[in-house]
Amino acid sequence: MNLYSSNVELGTPMTYNGANGLFRSLEGRTGIKKATPHLLRHTHATELIKSGWEMAYVQKRLGHKHIQTTMDTYTHLSDEDVRKEFDKYIATKKTDVR
Repeated sequence: MNLYSSNVELGTPMTYNGANGLFRSLEGRTGIKKATPHLLRHTHATELIKSGWEMAYVQKRLGHKHIQTTMDTYTHLSDEDVRKEFDKYIATKKTDVR
């Protein structure tokens, strides 16, 4: 939603170019590099998946035609994810030893 440009009515949907222009402007003012609207999209999708959303819902939210696109693009394991699963595995082994 447009909240900053005086060239477009406030509250109207932002265009792709408008969103990119905003990010370029913010980059110039803050010095933060490589922040893009797509980075926020990727972060949002990753957070939905990590919070337990079913992949079909994430696919629909992102507008992907094929669920495989969503899965290939947004499902990846972080070191923290692997560590948590390993810790769960170790905890079950400690229980089995009794």
